[in-house]
Amino acid sequence: MKIFGFDTLPSTNTYAVENFDSYENQDIIMAQTQTAGKGRKGRRWSSETGGLYFTIILKPSEIKPEQASSLTQIMAISVCKTIRGLGVSAYLKWPNDVLYKGKKFCGILSEAVTKNNILKGIIIGVGINIEQKNIVSEKPFTSLADIGIKISKSVLLEEIFSNFQTLQKQNFIDEFKKLCPAINTEIIVDGKKGFFEDIDNAGRMILKTEKGREVIMAGDVQF
Repeated sequence: MKIFGFDTLPSTNTYAVENFDSYENQDIIMAQTQTAGKGRKGRRWSSETGGLYFTIILKPSEIKPEQASSLTQIMAISVCKTIRGLGVSAYLKWPNDVLYKGKKFCGILSEAVTKNNILKGIIIGVGINIEQKNIVSEKPFTSLADIGIKISKSVLLEEIFSNFQTLQKQNFIDEFKKLCPAINTEIIVDGKKGFFEDIDNAGRMILKTEKGREVIMAGDVQF
């Protein structure tokens, strides 16, 4: 792991995509602030001073597009396990949010990097609220400081990366299920009601509805 730090970037993900060929597998792009941090569906990720914002570049020798979702969830598990190791009962909200008492403090966004329709690799961006005072969001958010955690960015990043490396060698599905309380409950995903029955080997939701079982790639879950 090599860390390349910047005072500010529009987005660590955007920078990683634009400069993908200049970095090696598992290099990390980190910024103290982002002026255009982003989440799923084009949402803005509030990125003021005090948070941990980084993107890991992945260039495995063989990679498939469907691996993107599983790697994103492995990162979510890595963050969640790291925080739980600090004595806080963090949990996962499918597909890849990390929460505490209904409030989100970590967002993860993966993107495929292609050239001439050929997949070159995957980048995974992570934003963790550590001690920001002003978090702009449409949904309930919190920070590690508000939860009562004091930890340096460098130590937090090292622990997350260590968990990420370990989890890539394991069956992440079982780990995800242990940390996701919505599984085996009635939920609403993007306005659709159903029973969250399981997740498959690619991390996709198996939703049981009145019309039968559906496989869902991503969505906003309420439970």
